Amino acid sequence: MTVELQPDELRSLTKRIHTDAQESVLKKMGIPYRPHPDGGWLVARKAVEAWLLGQREEETQATVPQVDVAAIRGFHGKTARAHGR
Repeated sequence: MTVELQPDELRSLTKRIHTDAQESVLKKMGIPYRPHPDGGWLVARKAVEAWLLGQREEETQATVPQVDVAAIRGFHGKTARAHGR
């Protein structure tokens, strides 16, 4: 099984043959897609699975931890001026 939907799977999902009509349906469904260099659309299988399960795109992506640079430097909410810098 490939990472992206095959053309016949995309036609089955959108119930459309023409790429402009497929794009319209993908937009309405809220499924992300990218243009394929040879025409048509690249649609990630995981994006379709997430849509079917009612998950938002943010829920399917890994969370990137945020670094608290001020805490690392020891400011703890204080400004650089308070430290004489």
